[in-house]
Amino acid sequence: MLIDLPAAAPAKLSLASLPAGLRGVVTGETVAITKAGNVLGDLAVNIVVALLIFVAGLWVAKWASRLVCEGLGKLPRTAHDQTLQDFAGSVTRYAIMIITIVAILRRLGVETTSIITILGRRRWPSAWRCRGPCRTWRRG
Repeated sequence: MLIDLPAAAPAKLSLASLPAGLRGVVTGETVAITKAGNVLGDLAVNIVVALLIFVAGLWVAKWASRLVCEGLGKLPRTAHDQTLQDFAGSVTRYAIMIITIVAILRRLGVETTSIITILGRRRWPSAWRCRGPCRTWRRG
């Protein structure tokens, strides 16, 4: 039991033919979609640049660590001290990686002032602990 309906010609819809309230909603959605696309595009570019910074940071950290180890190996006093060479190389590598991570976070729009403050404050307790013994040792 099918009912045969007359075929109606599709009406052309234009923005001008819509009521004023509906016209604002349609254009608002278009603007929101455009802004979302722009934000996602910027985020994609920032993520790609952050990955490039990370890869470059890894490469520079490895290179600098190797350079420090080889440099200390050429000095007469530290040539036979493999532990000092490894330690200095590790400190160099981790310092560069911390700088790299802060650069990546800044590129992604994260406020890094508090992170840098926390990293700086981590040194104070050890400096205050060493202050007393160093004064005593210095005085003789």
